[in-house]
Amino acid sequence: MFGDGRQGHKFLPVRVSEGRRMVRPSHFAFLASPNQVPKTRYKESGRPPVLAGISEPCYTGGAHEVSLMSYRILIVDDSPVLRVMLSDMLQELGHQVVAEADSGAAALSAYPEHKPDLVCLDVSLPDISGLEVLPKLRRLDPRAKVLIVTGNDQKTLEAKVKSLGAIGVLHKPFDSLELGAMLAKVAPKAP
Repeated sequence: MFGDGRQGHKFLPVRVSEGRRMVRPSHFAFLASPNQVPKTRYKESGRPPVLAGISEPCYTGGAHEVSLMSYRILIVDDSPVLRVMLSDMLQELGHQVVAEADSGAAALSAYPEHKPDLVCLDVSLPDISGLEVLPKLRRLDPRAKVLIVTGNDQKTLEAKVKSLGAIGVLHKPFDSLELGAMLAKVAPKAP
């Protein structure tokens, strides 16, 4: 919550359906075209809206306040709309999106080039499954941090991806507060 009682959610008067996935309007920045990536500009404080009024980057949820480290992130999702939505949310939370990939093969070639701190990986990709990409990323870098972002709500999926080395699972649809809470949960603990 911000000091004035507002939460850091976005609300838009539209509803977008992409294939079989439904994205709630509060979950993404509205785009003129799905391939247009917005340039984020912050007014007044020069800070993202989610962080405005907070002296250092953190996620504020209920009575708990957890500082976040700033991640360099690779987003892997076949949907341009969802890549932009996730990129916008991550930037608002103070993270840097270093690359985006629309397939498993593109993710595997982008990872060594950009060396991200975190990979946000969708399970349903056009060429190979995210479940196949995950162990390949871990072979490229055993320390790779991979957060699975999926529309699949099966409990068996969570156990499977964690056994493959994922640090967490975020279920679509989600908002910036849920994303911030997940990133705070998987951030390294301070000594």
